[in-house]
Amino acid sequence: MRRCSRSRTPSYCGRVLPGVPAGQLPDPAFTRKAVETRTADARFVLDQLERIVRGDNPDLDGKTLPPGLAGGLDLQRVGMFGFSLGGYATANTLLEDRRFAAGLDLDGTLQDDPAKGPLGEVARKGLDQPFLLFGSDTSQRTDAGKEYYDRSWARFWDEQRGWKLNLGLTGAKQKAFTDFQFVFDQLFRSIYGEDEIITSVMTALVGAVHPYRSVLAQRRYIAAFFDHNLRGRPEMLLRGDSPEFPEIRFAR
Repeated sequence: MRRCSRSRTPSYCGRVLPGVPAGQLPDPAFTRKAVETRTADARFVLDQLERIVRGDNPDLDGKTLPPGLAGGLDLQRVGMFGFSLGGYATANTLLEDRRFAAGLDLDGTLQDDPAKGPLGEVARKGLDQPFLLFGSDTSQRTDAGKEYYDRSWARFWDEQRGWKLNLGLTGAKQKAFTDFQFVFDQLFRSIYGEDEIITSVMTALVGAVHPYRSVLAQRRYIAAFFDHNLRGRPEMLLRGDSPEFPEIRFAR
């Protein structure tokens, strides 16, 4: 959406971008285009941050940037993570741009169609940078013969040259990696009260994992991954099963 510059208050004008029709989502061509677009967006953002470090001002309207902003940027330790298609885009971005030093995929397949493929280039080639695969019970798995096996994750795992780890959030479905587990529960209860069907609906959406535990585990393991690989801080949490987080399964 194009921003109306020089206006007194921030606004957007010119055109409306509609949501994506549900029927397009499984289309491999659409997925490929979406991944390429998100990859280009991420690289563009990093390009602009590099301009700021060099002393340039990339603000569209030439507005003054916050003082000290350039000094607060450490572009030698840039990480990226994403959920679902964003996880695929993260892996693809690291493949195309070595400035991104580490990446993490939250339950996103690495192929253009979840069932039929084709495999994404990053799944076929792997990466030199550290990468974490973080999945639910009902989608990405690298162990052949098991339910919800994902050949793109398995192929990526075999080809990955950099540091790697594959974690599973036990009891979770894919939407447990979003705010559905909090927002939907509150929304449903505000509409229907304490109806027993809400529990069934929420389980169908996000699984049986407790929302608080789910968010806590995600925060801790994501932070541990980036601390370990970007800040050089060894993390015991990444070495094996932890009694603090019994819901986290080390798949590989």
